Amino acid sequence: MAKDIRRAGVYSLAQDTANSWKYTLAGTQAADKKSVTFEATQYGTYTIAEHVRPFSDIAVHWAKDEIEVIAAHDLLHGKDSLDTFKPNDVITQAEFVSLLDRLTNSGKTWEQRIAEPGARNPITREKLVVLLAQALQADLSQVNASLGFKDEARISQDAKAAVAYAVSKGLIRGSDDNTFNPTGTSTRAQAAIILYRVLNQK
Repeated sequence: MAKDIRRAGVYSLAQDTANSWKYTLAGTQAADKKSVTFEATQYGTYTIAEHVRPFSDIAVHWAKDEIEVIAAHDLLHGKDSLDTFKPNDVITQAEFVSLLDRLTNSGKTWEQRIAEPGARNPITREKLVVLLAQALQADLSQVNASLGFKDEARISQDAKAAVAYAVSKGLIRGSDDNTFNPTGTSTRAQAAIILYRVLNQK
């Protein structure tokens, strides 16, 4: 039985000579948070298991718990080495889009993403939210784009609905001074928090 059900995922037995287990999907947590169910889309051997992927540089980090939960679902990987996450590094466009690719099983590879224009640049907060809404196939047609942030006027018009959607779903929040800082950047830890919230809503 998993000690932390949030870290439990569905693994399938790979058809290779090593007979290794491969992470397949997160599954659906029961309302009581005590069990996980899933629906197999193809024939195979499956198991539900808890995975812990510790990073050596987040032992006292404020987002340690959320980072480890997301890593358990193979949504994020280490940076520079397998056991370092670099939580305070600014996240780039390619890094964030790759997280979304793993979340949605888009089939896109890191090699494809890193070759895209602006891939190595830090991603702005408003672009991050726009890409998040697109990845989640969010219906923005009925979203109330009135946000209430002090710097709402600085948010691009074509990003306001996505920001409003993410705020309404509890995926993002403003700063303590009630600003959004649309042209600012986010850290790898902050991006992990967003994915953690998305995963908890599934």
